[in-house]
Amino acid sequence: HTRYPLVTGVQTCALPIFGEVPEHWETGKIKHYFRTTSGSTPNSDKPELYYTTEEDEQATPWIRTTDIDNDEVIAAAVFITPKALDDTACKVLPVNTVLVALYGGSGTVGKNGILKIHAAVNQALCGILPSPKALPEYVHKYIQFLRPFWMERAVSARKAGNISQELVGDTTFPIPPLQEQTAILRAIEEKLEELDELRSEEHTSELQSRVDISYAV
Repeated sequence: HTRYPLVTGVQTCALPIFGEVPEHWETGKIKHYFRTTSGSTPNSDKPELYYTTEEDEQATPWIRTTDIDNDEVIAAAVFITPKALDDTACKVLPVNTVLVALYGGSGTVGKNGILKIHAAVNQALCGILPSPKALPEYVHKYIQFLRPFWMERAVSARKAGNISQELVGDTTFPIPPLQEQTAILRAIEEKLEELDELRSEEHTSELQSRVDISYAV
């Protein structure tokens, strides 16, 4: 199991849901450490100009909220042309950009993914571009941690229940040293593996109980 360094002092993080963090961590806003961006939707009335197929060598994958599921993004269902990039706010984002869904109410707001392909996005997604300050996987896990709070905000909103790129940029982001980010990710993976094992054991136990009941009957 992961060994953790001794924490000798803590500071109060500006994000109430996060609480205290070690005093040697940096704490600022996402916009202080990362560039954020969004995209656009090319005119669907002109598909011959703006949309193409995966087989087109000049095609760019175009990611929508329906293409992300809180995991790695390795494929797209829709592809756009170079002219779409020229005529709209779409731009090609680099691998390891972390995506956040801005629109769609509590069921969609905060959905996330991490690009493992170069791709453009629509206006319903915010892209947090890679930075040397943080490991991409650490950024993604932190965004996953934030999702329930953004969902709650969407539920309580009077209007459509959306969040904005500005809100994402203004969100507090704690940054440990890179070595500690690696340790945190390793610890998370260990816990997730333990949960998977427990779920597997519970499922096996449930199936066994059903078998026992069927024989008893």
